[in-house]
Amino acid sequence: MHCFSAAFGRRRMRGASACRTECWKSSGCAVCSGYQRLLRHDIAARCNHPMDLFGGTREDIYAFTHAVMYTADFNIRPTPLPRSREVLLGEAEAVLARALDSEDYDIGGELLLTWPLTGTTWSAAAAFGFRVLADVEDQVGFLPAAATRLDRLNALQGEARGEYLTATAYPAALAPDREPPQRLPFEDVVPGSAAAILPFLDDGSRRRHWQDTFDRLSVTDRDAVSRLLLTIALHRRVATHDFAGVAKLLELAMSLGMTDSPAASQAAELLDRLILAHMGRRATPARALAAA
Repeated sequence: MHCFSAAFGRRRMRGASACRTECWKSSGCAVCSGYQRLLRHDIAARCNHPMDLFGGTREDIYAFTHAVMYTADFNIRPTPLPRSREVLLGEAEAVLARALDSEDYDIGGELLLTWPLTGTTWSAAAAFGFRVLADVEDQVGFLPAAATRLDRLNALQGEARGEYLTATAYPAALAPDREPPQRLPFEDVVPGSAAAILPFLDDGSRRRHWQDTFDRLSVTDRDAVSRLLLTIALHRRVATHDFAGVAKLLELAMSLGMTDSPAASQAAELLDRLILAHMGRRATPARALAAA
């Protein structure tokens, strides 16, 4: 199992946090000390493995974000990261792409905490994700969850609107004084990379909120988030079992020098497993005949 179970991450961990809030000024609480030892052991033992970026569930992502929160301890009493900062941030970017494309802003907001909690400046993907969340909140006044459909919400009025909002939207919000980065950081920008990947995102599916924010970027800023675009395109192809499309995307990524991301690596591993499984099915009758 990747990371640790969300049942543990979202229940027991919150219990520890609640206890620590009540005895904040005390350093001798046995409950808090016990939880701290348990959390350190569980995070080190269970989160020292890569996330399944394509097959993992929302609960797996929640488990990841909570592992980061409790390891960093909101920079109050941080403990060493279970894996390298670079690897953890690479996985955070990969699942941030998934959250933005599924318009799951509860998870997206938690993932964005990974950068400040690990003492890292915003990457281009993180800065873009922050900007998307800010744009959505400015537009509708709250951050919709994955189940919230703005077209349906806008068609409702009065009590029905309130009930739908309460039932579907997680109570997440950005800080009132938040200010998205005005320019995206440049990190190994490959000129023309965004334009090369965009045709793979023109797949006839509905338009996402992140695309409105993306359309307002300069050409250079678009190229700065091209790895995020690649991850979104890969995730869509895997979700629809379009493995030929995955192979084409990886060929493009190789030509652009963009195969060093966790998403590209896991997509390549997925294709390898599919090829080996197919070869195994074809070889089985021959082996059975030889054994007879």
